[in-house]
Amino acid sequence: QELELFMFSERVGAGLPIWLPKGNALRDRLMNFLREEQEKRGYQLVTTPHIGKKELYVTSGHYAKYGEDSFQPIHTPKEGEEFLLKPMNCPFHILIFGSRGRSYRELPLRLFELGTVYRYERSGVVHGLLRARGFTQDDSHIFAMESQIGEELQGLLDFTLMVLRDFGFEEFEADLSTRPDKYVGQDHLWDKAEAALADALRVAGLPFEIAEGEGVSARVESELFAVALAFEQRGYGSGESLLVIRRGFSQRRHVDAVGEEDRADVPAVDLLGELDDILFALLL
Repeated sequence: QELELFMFSERVGAGLPIWLPKGNALRDRLMNFLREEQEKRGYQLVTTPHIGKKELYVTSGHYAKYGEDSFQPIHTPKEGEEFLLKPMNCPFHILIFGSRGRSYRELPLRLFELGTVYRYERSGVVHGLLRARGFTQDDSHIFAMESQIGEELQGLLDFTLMVLRDFGFEEFEADLSTRPDKYVGQDHLWDKAEAALADALRVAGLPFEIAEGEGVSARVESELFAVALAFEQRGYGSGESLLVIRRGFSQRRHVDAVGEEDRADVPAVDLLGELDDILFALLL
């Protein structure tokens, strides 16, 4: 704040940063860099609304996961109609893919968005840019056939490491979270997902730890920690994971592509996670 990059106001609300001209110029440079690099790699930019019907998030499963951390539903004059400030971009990208019939020849389809999301962090954990209630993510979803997953995951990791090194991050750690005790989906799909992520990490030369049973019931995840290390090195304690690659199964029925027995699967990635965290780390 001393650099006049951003400000907070109690009249606006805790955890809701207001970006000032110099800070917004810095943010724009970061977002333009990300757009250019994503587009070079075949990603297509989309923009989705800041709100959506509550039923959308109930169907996607996000309401069950983030309901307690979401802002309360917005009631419209129409009886029974409720909207939510979006906690995640995922359901919108799934809807874009499913908006028309798709051929397997269109796959992989790579969508990305610089989307602002909102989560009601408890007042005790709200902390500047590091734990805000409104923040922008560079959020990507890749719709690919099962046979394409390995190549796509490797491309994601290579892309990610290139971007991180461009920003001066050189030390990385990775965790591979495997299926929890209670999960959905078939065992052979979980086996393939876990193996594909492990192979991608090995090819990238990244040491990683297996986090047994810490995956979410509908997906297996790989987390890459770089900002966390940067924060620790600068005396700020542990940070958040910079990259989360999520390979989902629960959405498969919504992402069918015709023409092949292979059905579309949906790896998702937040390449730099929260842009505010990155800016904070770069300013340290």
